[in-house]
Amino acid sequence: MRTAYSPSATRSQQEPDAADSAIEMPAGYKMTELGPLPEEWEVVELGRVVRLSTQSVDPGQATSSRYVGLEHIQPGSVRIRSWGEPSQVRSFKTAFQPGDVLYGKLRPYLDKAAIAEWHGICSTGILVMKTQDGLMPEFLAFLAHTRHFLEYSVATMTGVNHPRTSWKALQQLKVALPPLPEQRAIAGILRSVDRKIEAEEARKAALETLFKTLLHQLLTAQLGLPREFIERFREHSHD
Repeated sequence: MRTAYSPSATRSQQEPDAADSAIEMPAGYKMTELGPLPEEWEVVELGRVVRLSTQSVDPGQATSSRYVGLEHIQPGSVRIRSWGEPSQVRSFKTAFQPGDVLYGKLRPYLDKAAIAEWHGICSTGILVMKTQDGLMPEFLAFLAHTRHFLEYSVATMTGVNHPRTSWKALQQLKVALPPLPEQRAIAGILRSVDRKIEAEEARKAALETLFKTLLHQLLTAQLGLPREFIERFREHSHD
């Protein structure tokens, strides 16, 4: 399982200093407030390409059968692999649709952001972000896991017992935005790697389950070993 981001060394957005400005840019690059970027990339405030959805829903009246809380979003993952039921919660929640990005504003250093693949309702500790023209939902989901995004979210937290960032703060975050074709290419590469990680995690989980099952069954004689198999080890013991 991927680990959550540690807030121990955060820093806010910074303007490039004089030394940065003096750097000779490679062909096709430009200096921006976020550092060197390709000429065709833009620097935009998040609120220009994302809007916040605040559709409130009574769980008892929800038409969806899925509820997502912060506990259902794994740190560092862009996919939602578990969920609850609306009947398990009572207070009003926020509705989301396929393509929305769910971002955990409560304790943002836990690095929880995922793209919705179905309709549902979610905890009010989650921001439901909808992309506008010029930004792919999947690209936004990956963007929310970058160190730049995390550090800003952590730097804008308020509260002691339940520290959280806010859309008011996040919409002012400046991000690097490539053209849509490049967004698709980047998201495609990251999606492939992410799926390989998921496959490895599933394989590891299956092996751990197998080990525990064999450990119990072999050591309690619930599973007997073939005599010829035991004889092979007896022969080796005389070597």
